[in-house]
Amino acid sequence: MNAHLYVSKYLQTGIMGRFPFGTFVFKRLDEQLKETPEYKEAIAKNPNVDPTGQRPDQPHVEYFSTELYGGGPQHIHLPTKPEHSVFANLTMLFGSQSKGTVRLRSADPFDKPVIDHKYLEHPMDLAILAQGCKWAHEVVMQGKGTKQHITGAWPTGRKFPETDEEWKQYVREQVGTTYHPGKTVKMGPDSDPEACVDPRLRVRGVKNLRVADVSILPKLNNGHTQAPAYMVGEKVAIMLLEDNRA
Repeated sequence: MNAHLYVSKYLQTGIMGRFPFGTFVFKRLDEQLKETPEYKEAIAKNPNVDPTGQRPDQPHVEYFSTELYGGGPQHIHLPTKPEHSVFANLTMLFGSQSKGTVRLRSADPFDKPVIDHKYLEHPMDLAILAQGCKWAHEVVMQGKGTKQHITGAWPTGRKFPETDEEWKQYVREQVGTTYHPGKTVKMGPDSDPEACVDPRLRVRGVKNLRVADVSILPKLNNGHTQAPAYMVGEKVAIMLLEDNRA
């Protein structure tokens, strides 16, 4: 491993010198969703609003392929034989309608909180991910630049889903986190009973304590959270300087 790290760091080659992801793609799934019962029901209730809350120019999902096989903790079947070449395509949901919770386990501040992500609790999330995975599968299996390179599913012996219900079951079995949680320490005005920090990110009821990460966002951004985290950090740094001068 030390040799790999040396070669990767100084020569920018080798397995540790490669970025693990390939192509990133953003896509709306209007055509794929329009015949699903979940989408039809939501549109019937409010025909002028996207069921996910997205604007017409915002995507429903993001795709990114892996140069090296990987993904969630369930992806443990690593290829070990020279004749096996494997990649994965990850489908990331935007505008999630399922909302998790973080609750106190006890009055002991050192006791771990009770975290319930509630993944796929809302049927629209399951429908979007199922249709998103199905569309990506069709692109890979039918695309001119890829179809001749695909010999089957991995691990060998696994069957590709075919029906919409099978794709939903596939999502239930494979779903995981992309490690972009947020909204657990909501920022808001004094009139909001759910707001944990004020607009200057000061924790209500606690002196000399601020929160400066994406947990303060009232609504999670559509996409990766790295850039918003930088933004929050820069903003709170300015606030600290302002308060210090006051």
